[in-house]
Amino acid sequence: MDYLLAAVDRTAPSKPMHLVGHSVGGVIAAAFAHRFPERTASFVDVEGNFTLQDAFWSAQMAAKTTAEVEQIMRANRADPERWLRNGDIEPTDERIRAATQALAYQPATTIQAMARAVVGYTANTSYEQLLREVFERTPVHLVAGARSRGGWDVPAWALTAAASYTELPGTGHMVMLEAPEAFGKLLAELFTTSPADPAAS
Repeated sequence: MDYLLAAVDRTAPSKPMHLVGHSVGGVIAAAFAHRFPERTASFVDVEGNFTLQDAFWSAQMAAKTTAEVEQIMRANRADPERWLRNGDIEPTDERIRAATQALAYQPATTIQAMARAVVGYTANTSYEQLLREVFERTPVHLVAGARSRGGWDVPAWALTAAASYTELPGTGHMVMLEAPEAFGKLLAELFTTSPADPAAS
């Protein structure tokens, strides 16, 4: 959290920020919003992990050795088209370029450390209470891909407490990769409804 706070401080010192957390990033964003509510204008949760059921990929990576994770990542980097197809994403040239760039910034040690932290966090019995407190004091917008929504383990209380809920049609878990323009437009709309300056609300 201190590393993320330092990055936020470099971008907008002492100002509240809109957080966007996707998948395992949803856990990180939620933890930040809980620890630093004064720095959080809103939280857009894009199929973020609510439970261990959501964190199944992290559980798989956490159980592997660093060498095994590196082998998986090396194979993904060597064939980003296959990686996209495995994620039920049509591999257009633009998406292959985006996947190649994203995979290049995912070293095995970082993935393993993140996976173990996410598993430990979501398995903790206090995690649900942490999330409830974030929802109570911060506008939380839930976003899902229409194809992958059925696999997102969102509790009923979160759907009720959320500031908004949106499904992007024709997309799966990687909504920002499959529909970048629609996703960007949605974020702009959500940020407008949750001003970064609390005094403006």
